[in-house]
Amino acid sequence: MKALIILFTGAVVATSDCSRKNNAPGTAVKNIEEIMTGCSWQVDELIRNIHCENSHYLKGHKNTTNVYYDNMRFSFRKNGKGTHTDQFGKMHQTSWQFDKSAKNTIHLTVHLSQDIFFTWRMV
Repeated sequence: MKALIILFTGAVVATSDCSRKNNAPGTAVKNIEEIMTGCSWQVDELIRNIHCENSHYLKGHKNTTNVYYDNMRFSFRKNGKGTHTDQFGKMHQTSWQFDKSAKNTIHLTVHLSQDIFFTWRMV
C-alpha cells in the first residue's frame, strides 16, 4: 500500500492507493507521474482547520468534518486530465499539472459549473 500526503490550504490529506493490482513485489516505480497516474486514490486521513475550527477524518474510525469522505476518489491521467468523485458519489472532470518549479506541487482544477482550484504540495 503506497501513500501520498498532500498539503493544501489549512489541511493535510493523506491519500492512499486503492487499486494497485499490477504492482508485483519488487517492481520499481520510475517517477512521480507514474505514481500519480498508476491508480485511483482515496482519502485515508484528513485534518483541516477552517475558520479557526479543527476537524478530523480518519477512514473507518473518526469523522468530525461533516463530510462523507468514504466516497471521495481522485484519478490522474498522463494527459493532464482526470476525475474526482465527490462525497456524494458524483464524478467530476478535472485537469491537473505539476508546478513549473517543482514536481512536489500540483495544481488541480475540478470542473463544476464554476471551476474550483486547488494547489497541493506533496510530501
